[in-house]
Amino acid sequence: MDGIANFAKGPQSEASKDNREPEEQVLRYFALGGDLSTYADRLSIYLDEYMESKIDITDAEIDAMRNAFQISLANCESVFGENVFKDTTRAGTRQSMVYYDLLMPSLGALIDDLL
Repeated sequence: MDGIANFAKGPQSEASKDNREPEEQVLRYFALGGDLSTYADRLSIYLDEYMESKIDITDAEIDAMRNAFQISLANCESVFGENVFKDTTRAGTRQSMVYYDLLMPSLGALIDDLL
């Protein structure tokens, strides 16, 4: 999870991040990458409901989800390198959750030949 450990932290920033943002990003990847038919209006409620729906998953399902996430992140980093999740049309940009939410499920679904 190196690619998201310091997400959106500017290159000159000395502040350390000590919050649950990496965990939220993993949750967002799975929740937003699936069936959105129950998404009503509030992301926080949707994420809570998704988490509740996964309370009884098996170890095998966890392993499969972990693998899918790692493949998606590796694919994004492979394509975009140090500019992963950034708007490169702007100077001094930081990573953006908008790009993360769009790219992670999209590139994770691609096979190596298409990357």
